[in-house]
Amino acid sequence: MKLRLKLHAGYKTNEHLLAFTLNAEAAKARQGRLQFDLDGKSREIDWAEVSPGIYSILIESRAFEVETPVHAEPNAQPLRAAAIRGSRR
Repeated sequence: MKLRLKLHAGYKTNEHLLAFTLNAEAAKARQGRLQFDLDGKSREIDWAEVSPGIYSILIESRAFEVETPVHAEPNAQPLRAAAIRGSRR
């Protein structure tokens, strides 16, 4: 899967290309490890869903929390936004 991301921080917007493969088993998991490419650079994260729609993510020794909209409807629209809180360098 490939996603084009727009990240907004204050008045600044950055665009990135995220690519990853998610098999059926991983899609049902509530935690795990995910390998992905971000702007052509390979990376790996450890993640866990700590409550519905809230994920704890560890990437390169930095911790983040990602909150996504939770849709209970079977034909809900795909994710369009997420709030990300975490460490900064």
